[in-house]
Amino acid sequence: MNRAHELVPLLRSHADRTEEERDVVPENMRALRESGLLRLTVPPRFGGHDLSVRTQVEVLSGIGRGCASTGWIAANHAASMDFALLLSEEGLQEVFGENPDAVLLSAASPQGTRAHRVDGGLVVNGRFPYASGCRVSDWALLVAVPLIEGGEQVGVVDALVRPEELLIEDTWFMAGLAGTGTHAMTATDVFMLHHPVILEDYSRALFGLDGISPWH
Repeated sequence: MNRAHELVPLLRSHADRTEEERDVVPENMRALRESGLLRLTVPPRFGGHDLSVRTQVEVLSGIGRGCASTGWIAANHAASMDFALLLSEEGLQEVFGENPDAVLLSAASPQGTRAHRVDGGLVVNGRFPYASGCRVSDWALLVAVPLIEGGEQVGVVDALVRPEELLIEDTWFMAGLAGTGTHAMTATDVFMLHHPVILEDYSRALFGLDGISPWH
């Protein structure tokens, strides 16, 4: 909490520029990294903090007092860890092993996304219209992408990719929180080398016996 409080003047000094540039400015992202406040939900074995949910909320609220858009990106990163923890240990090592301050985003799409199996992995296609922080994040988690086999959905995929593997469209023009940079991302035949999480039985339990996803 003290670290978050100490950052407020710096974050606030860049808040207007963050809104004007429609992305969190590098000075704010650097401050989050150097303060360790990107580690709120990172597993402790990778240098993360073992904090209660209450403390996480208080810290994120403190960041938001300095810059609301910066607070949003920090909160989105912290919440995205729920999806990241579904990755294999190898996948977590790739993300956090050498960089415990790596920034994650998670994005889902209500329709039109697809994944299918190929030799050695999966290929993902689709557009994700709201991807907060896509131009300042190190990794993107594409959540609940329908896995299609033989023309039918057999599960869902949580896919881990680098944002530079996706087409980022400059779409986020808002009256408030413009600095979150919640632009659209499009995946075109993106090969999933980075440890996709395939949820088959779980997706049927969650979405119904017919396996139809509510994303459609």
